[in-house]
Amino acid sequence: MEPNEGYARSVAYHEAAHIVIAAVQGIPLTDRGIYLDRWGNGIAHYLDRKPDGSVNVGASPEREKTIIATAGGWIAQSRIRPCTQSGAYLDIGQINALLTEMYPDGSQSWWAARERLLKEAERLVELHWAVIEAVALALLAKPDIPCEGGWSPESAAKHLSTEEILELLRQAGVSVRIDRRQPSPPPEPKEGSGAAT
Repeated sequence: MEPNEGYARSVAYHEAAHIVIAAVQGIPLTDRGIYLDRWGNGIAHYLDRKPDGSVNVGASPEREKTIIATAGGWIAQSRIRPCTQSGAYLDIGQINALLTEMYPDGSQSWWAARERLLKEAERLVELHWAVIEAVALALLAKPDIPCEGGWSPESAAKHLSTEEILELLRQAGVSVRIDRRQPSPPPEPKEGSGAAT
């Protein structure tokens, strides 16, 4: 079985959207950048909010920003190649878990928040499409390097550094925060396109 180049290309947009939408919302990036392997496994490193099992916390700006940045991935990917939400099942799982921490699962509040946040993700992807595309194309232009960290079964992947991402974001007028207080943990698989985000 051969890698699907069109799919891997669409994942580059997926990961780029995670980073760009995180940055425009003020979510700090880490110093690990973006990775993409030839099969379309990818991972974007930013300080997203992880579910912690809280219950009924109500509106939570930190959770909402993560939901928006996470949803931006498959929204951007779908502009390049049709992508069902099931193709981003880890992203969807994170979104649903964060929503469930804010509101009772399946409640009217849960569904209303989901709809509102997905619409905001769509708006931000549209508004920042040029820089999403610039980041994706820069990632796709990279040569393969040895793949480390266990997020991909492949031995090589493309990597766009945080410094390169920062320059592209600055050119687009997006100010970025970087969190370098502590080393980033090793990449963990976190689907966001057909692979890890």
